[in-house]
Amino acid sequence: FSGNPDIKTVTIPKRIDKIGYEAFSECPSLTSVKILGPVTDIEYYTFGSCTQLKKVVLPDTVRALHPLCFYNCINLDDINIPEDAVLMDSENGEEIGDPWGTSGDGS
Repeated sequence: FSGNPDIKTVTIPKRIDKIGYEAFSECPSLTSVKILGPVTDIEYYTFGSCTQLKKVVLPDTVRALHPLCFYNCINLDDINIPEDAVLMDSENGEEIGDPWGTSGDGS
Protein backbone atom coordinates (compact mmCIF):
# COMPACT_ATOMS: atom_id res chain seq x y z
CA PHE A 1 0.00 0.00 0.00
CA SER A 2 3.05 2.24 0.23
CA GLY A 3 2.69 5.47 -1.70
CA ASN A 4 -1.04 5.04 -2.36
CA PRO A 5 -2.59 8.54 -2.56
CA ASP A 6 -6.17 7.23 -2.20
CA ILE A 7 -5.92 5.67 1.27
CA LYS A 8 -7.55 7.92 3.88
CA THR A 9 -8.20 5.54 6.77
CA VAL A 10 -6.86 2.11 7.66
CA THR A 11 -8.33 -0.47 10.00
CA ILE A 12 -6.15 -3.52 10.46
CA PRO A 13 -8.50 -6.44 11.27
CA LYS A 14 -8.13 -8.83 14.20
CA ARG A 15 -6.86 -11.65 12.01
CA ILE A 16 -3.69 -9.70 11.08
CA ASP A 17 -0.75 -10.10 13.45
CA LYS A 18 2.05 -8.45 11.45
CA ILE A 19 2.37 -5.25 9.44
CA GLY A 20 5.37 -5.25 7.14
CA TYR A 21 8.24 -2.86 6.72
CA GLU A 22 7.11 0.39 4.99
CA ALA A 23 3.60 -1.08 4.56
CA PHE A 24 1.78 2.26 4.58
CA SER A 25 4.67 4.68 4.15
CA GLU A 26 4.26 7.80 2.04
CA CYS A 27 0.46 7.61 1.81
CA PRO A 28 -0.19 11.36 1.55
CA SER A 29 -3.94 11.23 2.32
CA LEU A 30 -3.83 8.80 5.25
CA THR A 31 -5.34 10.50 8.32
CA SER A 32 -6.15 7.68 10.76
CA VAL A 33 -5.08 4.15 11.61
CA LYS A 34 -6.72 1.65 13.93
CA ILE A 35 -5.03 -1.68 14.57
CA LEU A 36 -7.35 -4.33 15.98
CA GLY A 37 -5.15 -7.40 15.58
CA PRO A 38 -2.56 -8.86 17.92
CA VAL A 39 0.30 -6.90 16.31
CA THR A 40 3.42 -6.82 18.52
CA ASP A 41 5.81 -4.67 16.45
CA ILE A 42 5.43 -1.47 14.47
CA GLU A 43 8.17 -2.03 11.93
CA TYR A 44 10.70 0.42 10.50
CA TYR A 45 9.04 3.23 8.50
CA THR A 46 5.62 1.48 8.58
CA PHE A 47 3.81 4.83 8.48
CA GLY A 48 6.80 6.99 7.56
CA SER A 49 6.07 10.27 5.77
CA CYS A 50 2.30 9.96 6.10
CA THR A 51 2.20 13.71 6.57
CA GLN A 52 -1.58 13.93 7.09
CA LEU A 53 -1.72 11.14 9.68
CA LYS A 54 -3.41 12.56 12.79
CA LYS A 55 -4.64 9.61 14.85
CA VAL A 56 -3.29 6.12 15.55
CA VAL A 57 -4.94 3.54 17.77
CA LEU A 58 -2.54 0.76 18.76
CA PRO A 59 -3.56 -2.46 20.51
CA ASP A 60 -2.13 -3.26 23.95
CA THR A 61 -0.22 -6.12 22.29
CA VAL A 62 2.32 -3.70 20.73
CA ARG A 63 5.65 -4.18 22.48
CA ALA A 64 8.16 -2.68 20.04
CA LEU A 65 8.32 0.56 18.06
CA HIS A 66 11.06 0.36 15.47
CA PRO A 67 13.05 3.39 14.28
CA LEU A 68 11.25 5.84 12.06
CA CYS A 69 7.93 3.97 12.27
CA PHE A 70 6.17 7.35 12.42
CA TYR A 71 8.92 9.41 10.78
CA ASN A 72 7.74 12.73 9.35
CA CYS A 73 4.16 12.22 10.53
CA ILE A 74 4.10 15.92 11.29
CA ASN A 75 0.37 16.09 12.08
CA LEU A 76 0.23 13.07 14.39
CA ASP A 77 -1.20 14.37 17.64
CA ASP A 78 -3.35 11.50 18.89
CA ILE A 79 -1.65 8.18 19.55
CA ASN A 80 -1.91 5.69 22.37
CA ILE A 81 1.40 3.97 23.03
CA PRO A 82 0.98 0.87 25.19
CA GLU A 83 2.64 1.14 28.58
CA ASP A 84 5.00 -1.79 27.94
CA ALA A 85 6.13 -0.64 24.48
CA VAL A 86 9.83 0.08 23.94
CA LEU A 87 11.93 1.71 21.25
CA MET A 88 14.18 -0.61 19.28
CA ASP A 89 17.71 0.09 18.02
CA SER A 90 17.98 0.26 14.22
CA GLU A 91 21.45 -1.30 14.13
CA ASN A 92 21.03 -4.45 16.21
CA GLY A 93 17.32 -4.70 16.96
CA GLU A 94 17.87 -4.46 20.70
CA GLU A 95 15.72 -2.49 23.09
CA ILE A 96 16.99 1.04 23.68
CA GLY A 97 14.36 2.30 26.08
CA ASP A 98 10.80 3.29 26.44
CA PRO A 99 9.16 5.84 24.12
CA TRP A 100 8.83 8.42 26.88
CA GLY A 101 12.45 8.40 28.02
CA THR A 102 11.41 7.44 31.56
CA SER A 103 12.56 4.71 33.85
CA GLY A 104 10.39 2.14 32.10
CA ASP A 105 7.37 2.35 34.34
CA GLY A 106 5.60 4.93 32.19
CA SER A 107 5.93 7.60 34.85
